[in-house]
Parts: sequence; structure tokens; C-alpha cells
Amino acid sequence: MKHQSGFICVNFHASQDGERVIDYAQWESKEHHGAMLASLEARVHMDEAATFASNVQPRLSCLASVHPH
Repeated sequence: MKHQSGFICVNFHASQDGERVIDYAQWESKEHHGAMLASLEARVHMDEAATFASNVQPRLSCLASVHPH
């Protein structure tokens, strides 16, 4: 994804019991995210990643606040 226009970063959080993974990706805008979803290169990557998951539940969110340490 790092080569997609508007990509900022991604973090993966795995639960300690090994049951869940949260893929938290940040994009410059909703339009950049939409362009990524329409990209064949990105679709191939996402389709491959989906073979590891049994229950994918995508959500689009807006940043509400930032709390640096």
C-alpha cells in the first residue's frame, strides 16, 4: 500500500489470544482511500491478505482526536 497515492501509514494490532487482528490504515483523504480501493494493484494485495481472514469487517472512520505521549 505504501506506493498508493495518499497513503500515510498502517498499523496491525494482534490480540494476545491470537483471535483478532486490527489493520489500522491512515490515508490523506477519503478520495485517496477510494482510489486505492479502485486500484488493481491494491485489490490483488487485499485479496491475498483476505485469504488469511475468515471474518473481514471494513470500517471507514474519521480522526476524532490525537493524544501524543
